[in-house]
Amino acid sequence: MKKTFKRFLSSALAAVMAASVLSVGMVTSASAEEKGFGTIEITKTTTTWDFSSNIPNSSESLANNDTLHGIIVTNGSGKATLKGSEKNLSFQNDDAIAVPVPKDSVGTATLISKSSDSTRHATLNGVKKDQTKDDGAIYDFNATETNDGFLNFSFSTDSSGKEYKFQKLIVTLTSGEFEVPTTYKLTGKCTGLSKGDSFVLKKDDVSYTVTVGEEGAYSYSTQTATITAGSYDVVLKDYAIEPNKVNITAKANSETEFEISETINFTKLTLEEIASGTYKPADIEAGLPNFDTSDLTVAGTESYRGTLKFKLSSDAVVTINGKCGSSTSGRSVTVKLGDLSKTASAGGSDEDFVANVPAGDATLTLDSTNTGLKINTLKIEYVGEAKEGLEKLKDGETAIYNDTDNKVSYLIVGVTADDAANSDQLILTVGKNNTTSTTEVYESFKDGGVTVTADDIGAKYLFAVKVTGVEGTDSINNLKTTLTRALS
Repeated sequence: MKKTFKRFLSSALAAVMAASVLSVGMVTSASAEEKGFGTIEITKTTTTWDFSSNIPNSSESLANNDTLHGIIVTNGSGKATLKGSEKNLSFQNDDAIAVPVPKDSVGTATLISKSSDSTRHATLNGVKKDQTKDDGAIYDFNATETNDGFLNFSFSTDSSGKEYKFQKLIVTLTSGEFEVPTTYKLTGKCTGLSKGDSFVLKKDDVSYTVTVGEEGAYSYSTQTATITAGSYDVVLKDYAIEPNKVNITAKANSETEFEISETINFTKLTLEEIASGTYKPADIEAGLPNFDTSDLTVAGTESYRGTLKFKLSSDAVVTINGKCGSSTSGRSVTVKLGDLSKTASAGGSDEDFVANVPAGDATLTLDSTNTGLKINTLKIEYVGEAKEGLEKLKDGETAIYNDTDNKVSYLIVGVTADDAANSDQLILTVGKNNTTSTTEVYESFKDGGVTVTADDIGAKYLFAVKVTGVEGTDSINNLKTTLTRALS
């Protein structure tokens, strides 16, 4: 970044920190963007940027001159990233950032990461330090090094493809002061939540994450923007909420304090027995009443690890279609459910993980430390219900089962136990020229790679006629009209 540009930006810093750091994004360039993710807390002596919360689930790329609460990407390789799944900022070789500080200030800057790694480095004023967790990597700076109002970090790794990652950046001053912005505060009351719980108030693109304190009192405060009065939706997954829409109003004679007069009542939803069907990631992430996701971790886009719980009303076959969520060699995830324990390795293709699961509480375990299972679908088929593509029949009704891969179809009739005992008296006729018939009655039946059981069509026994040379549902439906069932 050119000195002249940085000095111009630095001159606006006092106003920025006094009001909203979003202003920084406005003066960087026409293409710059204030991402608005993460949080910032400012006192006279300390500013803390935290990227472990208030970030999207997916990754967000950072381009040159993009800002994050005043931190500017000054040399982006195009791979500088805000990683929602890992809750950190990520930089590759030669990426750099400029961190705003008071001009000519003295103090320390601390970069705190989730893990330590001696092959990943950050450099400030010629001092290179490794990526460090817990207390972080601490850098000293003096007035000469802040005479343009910025700390300039650059990042490097010992091998290509690696990234320097940090969650927090804390700047503490021993000389100089930050301009402390006005604090805006919202308060209210709720029931059904405990101290430390939180929920979201949302209106259009504005949202506030509210934290519950003692005896149901909750609060939210911000230094980066004012609180906007108006009508807001109350959002908390797995809870029934009454009222689910509230009004934020300014307190009398105050421009910085706001309140919600209505008491918000939260009631925890319980896990209900899940219906048969095919569920997608959006259905899973919706949570209760179908899925308990409290111990499920998002490990990437539609990729998960941890445990997913649900209730089955009877014995079921559960099929999860997916693959390992990572392409990095050596990573894997083990899928455990019912009688299933199977490992998916990195770089594999989509496959079915099939489990026989008894009735009652079911727990799907996705066991991995460094990736997850990318789920396409989770299908539940109860034993005794019709398979997907088959009607659930009463005794004597007719269904069609298409094996389109083998160009074979079956006309199937469920029969009673009495009919089964007199199977030689059952007659099925289909067309004239393109059928083979059987006078057998089965509890289960397999032909041409297709397996059908009586349970699949909700009957005790089944009677089947194989129809060859027929392609597609429309053709077989036309034949179905000529099917009769006669008992002598």
